[in-house]
Amino acid sequence: MEKRDLDIRLDHLWNRRAQLTESEWGELYGLIGRILGGYNPSILRSLTDDKADYITEFFARKVFEAAHRATAQSIHAGAIRKFFDNFLHDCLDSQERNLLYRAESLNPDEEDDEPRHRIEPCGCADISLDVLEEHGLSAGGVRESAARWLDAQEAWVLVYLGLHHCPDADASLSLVRLAERNAIASYHHKARKLGLTHRKEEQHQAWFRGTLLGQWLEHDMRLAIEAGNGPAIGAALALLCEVALARVATVSKSTHDAR
Repeated sequence: MEKRDLDIRLDHLWNRRAQLTESEWGELYGLIGRILGGYNPSILRSLTDDKADYITEFFARKVFEAAHRATAQSIHAGAIRKFFDNFLHDCLDSQERNLLYRAESLNPDEEDDEPRHRIEPCGCADISLDVLEEHGLSAGGVRESAARWLDAQEAWVLVYLGLHHCPDADASLSLVRLAERNAIASYHHKARKLGLTHRKEEQHQAWFRGTLLGQWLEHDMRLAIEAGNGPAIGAALALLCEVALARVATVSKSTHDAR
């Protein structure tokens, strides 16, 4: 596609974001990926994640999620690069704020703002673990599998589970705050990858099968992602939360004792 044709098509899709079909969204994602794929601003050298992650997060947050706020404007490839520059500067600001937070947290007189009380996995008290036996599983076996699975994941997975998803609502930290505190770029994309959020147009079960949590349930636990397995899936996820919360508590205690 010639540059002029690309700009014309980009402008057409951009200004119709509120009415785009699924295939048109895919086309817009491809156009923006093509524009940014060969664009390498120097600020990327100061950021911690891969450029591909930032492109995905930029599209999710600044293009897709902002579609309902879209106003008519002339858009071309240069404008997309400028928008991406602004987005990367926001990411760098967030990253630097996190580094400052870490430096300040070394002050032994600073009050620890993490919850001190014991946190129970969400809904754990309402879930019967006996249902696991119907699928040839035991609570101990699920815990061991959960521990092995967590060992194999990147560090942010434990952060998302142990500090956001599994704690009770009054103790859970938002994804935005976790991203700022732990320099997690593409934090919303990572939440979708893990299996914590999904887009409204996605079929939930089909989407969840491809997530990290969905793969653990289907491949390791041999629990098919389908409505009839809901109680067993809930029990397995509760036990995973139990393991994640115990690990987070151990890490938090070790960090606090080292101050």
